[in-house]
Amino acid sequence: GEPLLRRGIVDLVREIKAVEGIERVALTTNGVLLADLAEELRAAGLDGVNISLDTLAEDAFSDITRRSASLLSVVRQGMEAALAAGLKTKLNCVPLKGVNEAELVSLAALAKEHPIDVRFIELMPIGMAKEAGLTGVPTAEVRRILEESFGALVPVVKEALTGPATCFRPAGFRGALGFIDALEHKFCSSCNRVRLTAEGYLKLCLALDAGLDLRTLLRTGADDAALFRKLRQVIAEKPREHHFEAAGGAGEEKRRMYQIGG
Repeated sequence: GEPLLRRGIVDLVREIKAVEGIERVALTTNGVLLADLAEELRAAGLDGVNISLDTLAEDAFSDITRRSASLLSVVRQGMEAALAAGLKTKLNCVPLKGVNEAELVSLAALAKEHPIDVRFIELMPIGMAKEAGLTGVPTAEVRRILEESFGALVPVVKEALTGPATCFRPAGFRGALGFIDALEHKFCSSCNRVRLTAEGYLKLCLALDAGLDLRTLLRTGADDAALFRKLRQVIAEKPREHHFEAAGGAGEEKRRMYQIGG
């Protein structure tokens, strides 16, 4: 779901950032409520935001989000507020055939105009994307389109623990362009991600249901030492790789993305 809808989100960020060992806190948002909260979130210790934005056209925005087209300008204001507050700002875009492929250059240009990273994420065959029969634009095609408009994509040195995106900075860009293509180029061997769902279930891989029921452990009185042992054990069992390309296999994740969260 949308984290900024949660009552007390600013206090929650502050509490998380105060935990010893946690150095960086970021959240993913649709951006609708961001303009009003950006400064408070930054003051509470939030380091960055990932804004989901697949289009700059009002009609397409309404079709994709099933919300009023007028909210697109609100999301743009949220992006500007995040930048003004000093938050590391990234845009997440899923290129879709027949939906937003004609806008990829315009979306990428935001990283030329602003110090933001625009990341193109390969469509994952899960939940509504799978049910609706949507087709993603291959990353190789996205790169070709962008190189034709902006020239060579110069690799950016990747910081430790920053996630799976491979980033580039064309000449004259203030920000970077990133590509996350979990199907075309599996990065499972270097994946450093786990997800904690709203139900307290620790997922080891987006594609699979394997994980650990932390909520039950907590409610049955497990102490910190027991939790630590279980966490170490289950993370050591993180799957070697996903099998999105073999949909329907045993253990496949059946839930939609909004139910998984993370």
